[in-house]
Amino acid sequence: MEKIKLLNAWTGRKEPLPPADPVRLYLAWPYPGPPPALSAAPPPLTAFPDPTAMRAYFTADLFSRLTQRSGRRVQLVDRSEAAQVTVAADTPSSRTGLWLKVAAPARSGGYDGFSLDEIRLYFYSNAPYAAPLKISPDSLAGARAAFGRLKDYVRRFQAAEMEQALPNSAKDSAHVAEWRETFYNLLCDDLTTPRAVATLWMLLQSELSDASKLALLTDFTGALGLNRGLGLPETAARPLRPHVEEKAGQPRPEQRRPAPPEPKRPQVEPRRNQPVVTGFEGRARLQPGSPKTGQKSGKPGEKAGRENGPDEQGIRRIMRSQDVRSYLREPDRFDFTISLVAYDNLPEVRLTVESILKILSRSARSLEVIVVDMNGSDKVFEYLAPLTKGYANFRVVYAQQNLGEAAGRNIAFRQGRGRYLLLLDAGLRLTGDYFEELWRELSREDGQPPALFGAFPVKLLRKGQNLTGFEVLEPGSRPKDGEVEALEGSLLCFRRALVEEAGFMDEHFRFPYALGLDYSFSFKDKGFALKVSPVLEKMVERPVTFARPVYGLPPDQQERQRQRNWQLFLRSWQLEDEAR
Repeated sequence: MEKIKLLNAWTGRKEPLPPADPVRLYLAWPYPGPPPALSAAPPPLTAFPDPTAMRAYFTADLFSRLTQRSGRRVQLVDRSEAAQVTVAADTPSSRTGLWLKVAAPARSGGYDGFSLDEIRLYFYSNAPYAAPLKISPDSLAGARAAFGRLKDYVRRFQAAEMEQALPNSAKDSAHVAEWRETFYNLLCDDLTTPRAVATLWMLLQSELSDASKLALLTDFTGALGLNRGLGLPETAARPLRPHVEEKAGQPRPEQRRPAPPEPKRPQVEPRRNQPVVTGFEGRARLQPGSPKTGQKSGKPGEKAGRENGPDEQGIRRIMRSQDVRSYLREPDRFDFTISLVAYDNLPEVRLTVESILKILSRSARSLEVIVVDMNGSDKVFEYLAPLTKGYANFRVVYAQQNLGEAAGRNIAFRQGRGRYLLLLDAGLRLTGDYFEELWRELSREDGQPPALFGAFPVKLLRKGQNLTGFEVLEPGSRPKDGEVEALEGSLLCFRRALVEEAGFMDEHFRFPYALGLDYSFSFKDKGFALKVSPVLEKMVERPVTFARPVYGLPPDQQERQRQRNWQLFLRSWQLEDEAR
């Protein structure tokens, strides 16, 4: 593991933990009586007068647990002058040692009825200790659902263990060490809990045996202080392998011991055959020998994609939407696939992506994000590329040129493995984690005729008997039964399995105008319903300045493209006579 480094609020720099044993820690507690004991059984909620005190306690407790796992002891002192590390929201009285400045949470409503473990998981999942954070009953509801999912995993693993159904985890030893090192290195980097918690969720979706998952889950939740609430044992704080600076060419100590020869591994594919999709999916990166885009999958009807070498950025870009592998007939691996198309619109992409990343790792529902980059801007590429390495289930498909809005969506249709597809325009912002509520709403519809859901219904405009265009309905003028004529395409949601019945989007629609209208009619043509989702309406914020993407077209070309798309829609559904 790496050395523990903490952001010292006195200097504004990350500094290593002082080499002392024990490490003297001061937890600022401006209330009568001492603070609750660290690294012990969770105290009652009544021990915390406000959320700031609770967050400071969580930070100090996490630091104590991590320090003990690094092989050192922690001594709690009663004044900052004697401390080497101080955890406080306000400026300490003495400028000594390291100061971990805890940001005061913004409170909206009470948190009665929630357990300390659920609140702790919410704090750890959503922001580092020094970053602003809001706490409310609505936000804690998602943490409660996520904690419930952790309990379900624990019960399943423990039941299998009781039945002696868990396989021997010895063969996973190397992978277990990698997972453990990744998790603790994140915590050692200034207690980066959001990414550490995301790693925990990635672990539960990995290919490790259930025995290994249970062992690591016990270890990780013990470090986070969540194990008792999950019914897991309190493991001893065993020292982690210290970080050793290695000289070039010098083997690690464990590599010096004699070991049986390893079997030959498949040779890694050359760079020219590297995958066109970047990112990892919470289980494992693409392994050597896995089907590559451009290779036959062995399934009837699957066509190989075109070969296209990497560009100057080292990225292999596709020439058409069919160049990616299709997972349409494979089982669901996620609850939702979020589809986003990017071009030369970095501010809009950033707004939407950042609202997604706040939810991605902590949602009660499993999510994946597929962004299709149409090669419109180096700035967009430079923003997206690091995210594929830093966030599980965040993937980017790179196109050689602008393939158009419909093609971008079809790529997500092929690559997505969520039960539901959520199509989102860049520039819209998710207001919170409503995926559990959306899941329940959509699940209630499973026994009814299939439907396409949206938040922005469309009304066809007529002059007499002639169609003249369409407009998005305002909230007050929408049908009360939820059924509408059509839906605008900036926000749509439906079952992934319906793609094979409703079909792909018509890739003649390179511009988004009327594309949602056309796809709505594809659903209506199959006898499916079109419905406004109340959850989607509150889940997404549409800024006043929002506009559908124009893909770099000047205003005169935009108008011509709108007219072409409108005529294309009319011809596709034999409505030309109604438009005359």
